[in-house]
Amino acid sequence: MDEYREYEDMILAGEDTSGFVFSGKVDKLPDNFKEWINKNEDKIAISGYKGTTPYFLLDNDKYVHLKNFQATKLQKFIVDSRREYLRHDVKIWNRDYFNRDNGGYLTVNKERIEHSKISKNEKVKFNKEYTMSKVFAQNGYKIEMLTEVSHVSSQDVTINGMKADLKCVSSHNNILKHAKKAIRKQGAEIVLFEFEKETKEIHIELLKLKKEGISVYYYFSKAKGKIYEQ
Repeated sequence: MDEYREYEDMILAGEDTSGFVFSGKVDKLPDNFKEWINKNEDKIAISGYKGTTPYFLLDNDKYVHLKNFQATKLQKFIVDSRREYLRHDVKIWNRDYFNRDNGGYLTVNKERIEHSKISKNEKVKFNKEYTMSKVFAQNGYKIEMLTEVSHVSSQDVTINGMKADLKCVSSHNNILKHAKKAIRKQGAEIVLFEFEKETKEIHIELLKLKKEGISVYYYFSKAKGKIYEQ
């Protein structure tokens, strides 16, 4: 405090303060601060991409060198995805799930939830579609469950912004039929499948879809951590 008063008196007296040196000046980063920087490299990089870098880092950039902390492609995707997720109006959407590790999320249109209460069959259908949607979200896809209108054929969800239809099948029968209907009659751009088990016959049907130019994402019930894109 005495140093500051002396410095202040020099300024008020019009004296030259260019050579005044305060004691206790820090010329290098303390070891514990360096350790904190090393432990929080990812957070620093992400805050830079978000534009929320703390002032104590900005003010010490000549020591920290913030330009060396660049967010990765995945980190940027997660930040952008989180922003999209939070932009869903809570009056219209339920924000049900967000994966902080890969940016996948699930939002559900409130009208879709109300529609599921019409009957037991609709409730069963909703639960099945919700479960499938959650699997895709857990694997890094951005899923919106859309509203449903009775007796109107339309897509079930969007996946990363693309209109999609959900199909859960127990065998290879009618895979091609289901996919064609989804694309050509329900306005879907892609079909999302859940198969109970992996068989040779299913792969043959998937090859047929590929030849038809029908895009599909799929997984097998016993291996929900792996999504295949075709």
